[in-house]
Amino acid sequence: VWAGRHAWADFDNGAFAAIGLRRLMAAGRGRIGVLAPPRTQNYGRDLVRGAEAAAAAAGASLRVIPGVTSDSPGEAMRRAVERALAR
Repeated sequence: VWAGRHAWADFDNGAFAAIGLRRLMAAGRGRIGVLAPPRTQNYGRDLVRGAEAAAAAAGASLRVIPGVTSDSPGEAMRRAVERALAR
């Protein structure tokens, strides 16, 4: 087994997202947008779930920015964020 022969580490992406969301809330932010990783990947699903759970617990408004992921071209991300901010 590969993992038995090689040292490795992983991130708890759900906890990472929850920590970030709580810090934004502590800074007075209540409407939060997430430009998420691809949800075809486990870490992307975990990150979104962690952010959604933290937002629900804190009463924050969370929106995953539609139509792009963190893997999208920079210009596409910029346009999607501008559209999200205009709402």
